[in-house]
Amino acid sequence: MKKSLTTLTLVGFISLGLSTPAVQAEINYIDESTSESQDQSNGEGDEQAQVDQAEGLAQEQVIVRISEEGYVTSHGDHYHTYDGKPPYEGIYADSLLAPEDYQFDQADVYTEVEGGYIVTIDDKCYLYYEDPSQAKNLRTKDEITLQSYGLHPQDATAIYQLKADLGLKEDAKISFENKLMPADYLKESNLGKDYTVVYLYRDGFATLMGDQVVVFPKEAPKDAKFDKRLLLEDDQAESVYEVDGGSVVKDGDDHYGLSLEAGQDADNLVDLNKN
Repeated sequence: MKKSLTTLTLVGFISLGLSTPAVQAEINYIDESTSESQDQSNGEGDEQAQVDQAEGLAQEQVIVRISEEGYVTSHGDHYHTYDGKPPYEGIYADSLLAPEDYQFDQADVYTEVEGGYIVTIDDKCYLYYEDPSQAKNLRTKDEITLQSYGLHPQDATAIYQLKADLGLKEDAKISFENKLMPADYLKESNLGKDYTVVYLYRDGFATLMGDQVVVFPKEAPKDAKFDKRLLLEDDQAESVYEVDGGSVVKDGDDHYGLSLEAGQDADNLVDLNKN
């Protein structure tokens, strides 16, 4: 099996208008102008597990393209190309799912994967599951994009799940902002006047701003408002940094949350279940 390493392009969309001033980034999985024959750093016998061990990244290798010649994985901020069929236990981008009106035909099967098949339709390879909602090895574009910014897969999935938890539309945007703080971001955007911290992770936090989720790779502001569901009642939790009325803490399982000081009121808590 031949493996090659190529930089995964992040395309920044910067609007000069007042409505969207900050960078909105998404993955351009493959640079179509670059021929696969120009691949570099070829290594015979490199399998995904060996690459993971060599690179030491927490991010998953997510298969984002399949052909009868090989497949491509997104791996953090870059991608790898491999010869041969994708592995049975691989993780796949949901953009590879077969069209909803596709009727399964055994003759279309290219290879079997966990819970489904890779099928060939009009000379293109797709991922087919009888019930995609039960598939545990699918990743959305939002999850892959967040992983490309260095988020752990569990955090990327949890932040994507916020759209359902907060009652947002399925197509609600998840943005990553590494320059502005939330207050400045709000001033230069059209997302309302307030924000609420709805998720905490090792290197940052996610906020609800209007009908969007915006992720910031830094400590939450001292005067931030927090979703009540972030309260973490664990006497053994380790304080990470202070905020008004308490601290952001980490428990023994590396879960991050909010701990209020005894006797403090909850002026900085928001009950989003009532909204």
